[in-house]
Amino acid sequence: MNRKTIGAAAALVLVALGAIAAIASAAPGTSVGVRRLTGPFCIDARTGVVRSVAATRKCRAGELRKYGVAVNGPSGPAGAPGTNGQDGTAGPRGPQGLEGPKGETGLQG
Repeated sequence: MNRKTIGAAAALVLVALGAIAAIASAAPGTSVGVRRLTGPFCIDARTGVVRSVAATRKCRAGELRKYGVAVNGPSGPAGAPGTNGQDGTAGPRGPQGLEGPKGETGLQG
């Protein structure tokens, strides 16, 4: 190989490594903090109905504007168990089974 080919290959490798380093540094890390998931949302204060709106739109009268964030709180308490349902009606009687084999004669007393 001549010097021009080696120099071009080395330059290409350096450009590729630079691109990989740029992409890796632009990736979000674990120390980003609280990030918005979606939104904004307008929540009706009376009924609790939630609707998604554009960032430039205002909420209607009686609505609260909220942004979606991850919820990492503890789970709530378990609810009470429900009542048992009623028993169903009995099904029809099945056919009689076959007669079993005759037993052996017992010992005489």
